[in-house]
Amino acid sequence: MYSLIIADDEAIECRGMEMRIQNHFSNIDLLPSAHNGIEFLKSVEKYHPDIAIVDINMPGLTGLEALKILKLKSFSIKIIINTAYNDFDYIQEAIALGASGYLLKPIEHQNFIDTLNRVLGDIDRERQHSKIFQETNQMMERMKKAVGDDIMSSIILGQPNEESFHILCQTLPEPYQGGIFAAVLPVLSKEMGEPSQCLSEIEKIISAELYALCQYQIKQYQGIIYLYLILGSKVTRDNYQPWAKNIASVLAGEILKKMKVTVRFGFSQWKEEFGKMHEAFRECNLALHREENEVGFFDELKSKTYAAVPIDQCLDVISNEMMKKSDSSGEIKRQVEQFLKKLEEESYTIDVSRVAILNLLLSVYERMKSQYGLAALPFSCIKEMQELQKCNTQQELCDETARALQIFRERLQTKKIQNAYVEEAVLYIEKNYQKDLSLDEIAEKIGISSFYLSRLIKQQLKQNFIDLLTEIRLRHALQLIRQGGDTVKDIGKSVGYSNSNYFYKVFKKATGMTVGEMRDYFRQILPMEK
Repeated sequence: MYSLIIADDEAIECRGMEMRIQNHFSNIDLLPSAHNGIEFLKSVEKYHPDIAIVDINMPGLTGLEALKILKLKSFSIKIIINTAYNDFDYIQEAIALGASGYLLKPIEHQNFIDTLNRVLGDIDRERQHSKIFQETNQMMERMKKAVGDDIMSSIILGQPNEESFHILCQTLPEPYQGGIFAAVLPVLSKEMGEPSQCLSEIEKIISAELYALCQYQIKQYQGIIYLYLILGSKVTRDNYQPWAKNIASVLAGEILKKMKVTVRFGFSQWKEEFGKMHEAFRECNLALHREENEVGFFDELKSKTYAAVPIDQCLDVISNEMMKKSDSSGEIKRQVEQFLKKLEEESYTIDVSRVAILNLLLSVYERMKSQYGLAALPFSCIKEMQELQKCNTQQELCDETARALQIFRERLQTKKIQNAYVEEAVLYIEKNYQKDLSLDEIAEKIGISSFYLSRLIKQQLKQNFIDLLTEIRLRHALQLIRQGGDTVKDIGKSVGYSNSNYFYKVFKKATGMTVGEMRDYFRQILPMEK
C-alpha cells in the first residue's frame, strides 16, 4: 500500500484528484488534504506519506517553498508538482528540489494516471532495493558475527583459524598490521543479580564504545570478557600501551557510570602475526591476574641486549681474502670461527647468532658491491637466510657461513662477462624496485621481448624474474630493518609492496622470521646502529 496527500488551495481541485485516485488506485490510501503550505508541512511531519501532489502556488507558503523545507529536513517523499503555469523555470526549480514529476492544470486524465503509475513504480523499485540492501546487510552481519565467534573460539582453544581470519581481513578498512588481546574482569557482588546477565550488559557497553574506535571481536568465556583489538595503522607495537590505557579508562568509566560496576583489564603484548594470538590470550590472562592495578600489561623478561661484537676487522680480512686470486678458503673459515667464538663468549643464543652471521654476510656483500660495482647478485641473501635457519649449532653455522663465502669468492674470481641485457635489467630493477615492476615493462625498456629476457635471466642468474625482484626487494628491506624504526607497512611500501599483508607473508616465507622478530634480533646485536 501507499499513502498520498494532496496539497491545493482549491477544494474542487482536491476533490477531483481524490476521485480519480479512488477510481483507479485501490492500493493508495488518501490522507486528509492540505489547503496551504503550512498545513501541508504539518501533515507530512505527522503522517510521513509516500507521495504528495502539491500546488506550486498556494497561499502563505508556496509549494516551491515547502519543497525547499522538506529537502532541508531530508524527508523521503515523492513530490508531484501541480501547477496552472506552463512555466519552464518553475518546473525546472521544482525538479532541482527533488520533484518526481509535474501536472498542468487543467489536469489531463491519462497524463495524471501515467504520472502516478510511474511514481508508484519508482517507489516499488526503491523498496525492493532497500529490502535487498537490508537483507544483504543482515546476512553480512550474521556472517561477520559467525566468523568473529569462530576466530575468538579458535584463539581461546589455542588453534587460531587462519581461514576465518582471512575472511575477516577482507572486511577491514586497512591492511592488517597486528593486534592485541584484552581480558576484562568485572568485580561483581551478590546483590547485582545473575552474573551472565551483568556480563551481557557490560559486553553491550564495551561494544557500543569500541564501535567508533577500532575493529574488534568480543567473546565471553568463563566469567571474563575477551577482546581481540585490531588497531589500524596509527597504533603499533611502539605505542599500543598508551592507547590501550586510554581505551581501558574510557570503558571502565562508562561501565561504572551505567552499571556501578568496577572492572580490571589485562592486555597482551603486541602480535604482528595472527597465528600467535593464542599466546596473546595466555598473556592477557597472566596480566589480568598478576597485576593489582586496574590495568595490567604482560611484560615477559626483557629481551637480552647482547654486547655488540665488532665485525670491522673480520670484515676487512674476509673482504681482502675474497679478492685474492690464490686459494684463501682456510683463512676465510678461520675468520668465521673467530667471529663465532666471540659470539659464544658473549653468550649469543643460536637464534641471535644466525642474525649476527646474516649481518656479516650482508656486510661482505655490500663491501664487495662497492669494490666490484656488482649488478647481478653473486649470491642469494634469501637462500642464505633459509640455509642459516637450518643450522642448530655453532659448528653448523661456521660450516655454512664458510661455504657461502667461498662460493661467493669463487663466483667473483670466475665472473664471466654478464650478458648486457641481463646486466641492464638488473640495474633497472635496482633503481626501480619500489615500483610495481613487470617483466614486460623491463623488456620494453631495454628493447627485447619479455620471453627472451626471461630465458636470459634463468640462464645467467639461475632464477626467474619474480625471484630476482623478490631477492632485490628483500635485501633492501633487510637494510631498512637493520637501521630500525620503520613499521612493517612502511618497510613494505619502501621496497615495492603496497599490500603489507603480502609483504609480511613473503618476508616470513623467505627468512623464517617475521619482520618484528628480525628487527628485535638486530636491536639486540646492533644497539648503537639506529
